[in-house]
Amino acid sequence: MNEKTKNIRKKIIIVIAFTIIILLTYTKLVNAETNNWKEWQDESYWDWHTRETWVDQAYNGKHIKIENDAIDFFGYGDISYKDFLYKEYENPGEKKFIFSIDESKANYHTLEGAGFLFNSSIKDGKLSGYILLFTNTNVIIYRVENLDVKGFEETPNFTIYKYALDNGEEIVRVDKTSNQIHNLVVTVTPKTVIVTEDEQELINQTLDTTKHVGNSFGLIASYVQHDCSVLSQIEFSQFDLQIKDYEIIVDNKDTKENVISGSKIALYNKDGELIQTETTDEDGKVKFTKLNIGEYTFKQIEVSDKYKLNTKEYKCIIDEDGNVKFIENDGTIYNEIIEEEKIEEKVDNTIATTIIPKAGKNTIILVSMIMTFLVGIYSSIKIKQNKDIK
Repeated sequence: MNEKTKNIRKKIIIVIAFTIIILLTYTKLVNAETNNWKEWQDESYWDWHTRETWVDQAYNGKHIKIENDAIDFFGYGDISYKDFLYKEYENPGEKKFIFSIDESKANYHTLEGAGFLFNSSIKDGKLSGYILLFTNTNVIIYRVENLDVKGFEETPNFTIYKYALDNGEEIVRVDKTSNQIHNLVVTVTPKTVIVTEDEQELINQTLDTTKHVGNSFGLIASYVQHDCSVLSQIEFSQFDLQIKDYEIIVDNKDTKENVISGSKIALYNKDGELIQTETTDEDGKVKFTKLNIGEYTFKQIEVSDKYKLNTKEYKCIIDEDGNVKFIENDGTIYNEIIEEEKIEEKVDNTIATTIIPKAGKNTIILVSMIMTFLVGIYSSIKIKQNKDIK
């Protein structure tokens, strides 16, 4: 074996090792992307309204379990209770619950129903808001007012249905499908609630915004009094929670329509109180998030010495649908240029500046793997050519 052949084989070994490293890295990336930890899976994300009852042996004494992309509610013996997970949330906006309900282990002589709390509030131990329940035969939305949380959790034979009749109202009731597993999307805003199953719309209900009491939400199971030890189980699987808060986006440009980055924009409420201060990004934009319905004022408070500060105040409104309406402009703050500078644009057409920033990590890895494979083939051909020459 001559020196040239040895060098080629060394290169092949290096190429193979490099390919293995890339494959391992790619596998880790894919696994990381398909097994993302979600905030709601942390038990501390929720306020827990439940108890331990070892005599029922539901799940090591617990009646709610969060595990493996699922939330399980386990029933009780002959005494009925109500269990719910609750999330205090201040901001309105669109909340989308994507999940499947598995009723294969549910027993409706021990279970009134299971579902969601939404557009809710708990003040001084009293719960008000909306409850969506999947019952034995229907999907029902109730509105409740000043429901005593402690009594709600602990009073035997207490049902949401009876309470809503006396202290609230039934908003809508539709027939439930006969499926054992319901693939659902529940989308709520202060103004609407939409429920779809397997992409078929079950409910599209407009809500009375004058009765809107809060923006908190949760999961609930309501059990009923019975005379046996049968335990019911409801599983919310493949659960995903998406929250889209109301926001205001403001642009900053000069009078020649060039974007201005690094300027500071302040947002005030209708009483003139400062809410947020943000700095424009490389696209000349600022985003004010987690806002409520109402009137706002924004203005520029700092800009580069190259521009004249724009001290004008601009007004806008977030309506009940979350739409932003700008009163005096289109949401753009313009600045006059004080000293015009000519900036020579530099064009770099290298692969690193034109391809890599636009590609995702996975695409880069796959391209590297293909290039490595081609190098390996080329090296093998060289070895064969060298042997043929000998």
